[in-house]
Amino acid sequence: EILRGVVEFLLAETGRPYIDALVEDLVETGDNLQLTAGVVASVASGGLLPPPADKPSLSRLQTFSQILAGVSRAAGSSVQRGLFSGGSGPSLEERVKAVTKSVGIADREMQERALRETQRITGTVAVRLAELSARRALRTTTQGLLRVLE
Repeated sequence: EILRGVVEFLLAETGRPYIDALVEDLVETGDNLQLTAGVVASVASGGLLPPPADKPSLSRLQTFSQILAGVSRAAGSSVQRGLFSGGSGPSLEERVKAVTKSVGIADREMQERALRETQRITGTVAVRLAELSARRALRTTTQGLLRVLE
């Protein structure tokens, strides 16, 4: 009942600022995970691949893992299956429908709103992460070229 109320609030216009803040957190977390992957790749390659110029935030990674663990514990098994099934499993639409039903939202209009908002969020996060990666790669390339030209 409480979870359904939270989801309905977030999907209402008054919940938009909270969703937008969540998007910012997701972008920062995704960027931090990309930086961490770059560090791991550099270490695994014995330095053949250079580490990223920017350093990942270990405290942010710790916070992310704690939140993920908390969500996993708090969510029922049907929500976990809806959120965390990977591979060639259900489509995004099917996952959103399963999650909304599992929290007690059976209204088709509300499920469609949840799908549209999920699509907006995933699209925004993907674009912002691609922009950050491209900007970082361009900066690294430019700095490398400037070092060579010195």
